[in-house]
Amino acid sequence: MLIVITGPASSGKDTIMQALLKKYPSMKRVISTTTREKRPGEIEGKDYYFVSKNQFDQMIKDGKMLEYVDFANNFYGTTKEELNPLTRGENLIWRVETSRAALQTNALVLYIDVPNWQVLHKRMKKRGISDEKIKERLKRDKADFDKYGSNFKIIILNEEGKLEEAINKIIKIIKDVPTPEVK
Repeated sequence: MLIVITGPASSGKDTIMQALLKKYPSMKRVISTTTREKRPGEIEGKDYYFVSKNQFDQMIKDGKMLEYVDFANNFYGTTKEELNPLTRGENLIWRVETSRAALQTNALVLYIDVPNWQVLHKRMKKRGISDEKIKERLKRDKADFDKYGSNFKIIILNEEGKLEEAINKIIKIIKDVPTPEVK
């Protein structure tokens, strides 16, 4: 089974993904490749694979990328190799941007949302993101949802103080999916 988690910036995607990985220890995380700088605390091969723009370009030319996107002058993408475990019947969880998630047809795609954009603004501000970057990100997230939102059949509301409720809804959805059991 492939579970795809998407949603706007600061909607709780990473936190929810970590909770699911803890709940289902056999599940593996799909790790994206990026050309952006590593942030403090991020670990190569755990959070992302960090490569140069030249390396990323070569991966594209060599046909190694399943999909990719250019955002804020950095590339983000997923190599074909990252999804190989699916062919062996392994369960994967993949946190990916909305535009890339909308393309997934053979997966359980979960769109994580919040009650309003002020919540996202507050969460990004707490992370130390500048007002200019927040405005840019919210504009892009809104445009992505306007363009791709109709593709998402399952929308999970992650309200302030109700993270466990959102996680429990997702666990119930996973249990109800008619596929091999996730453990």
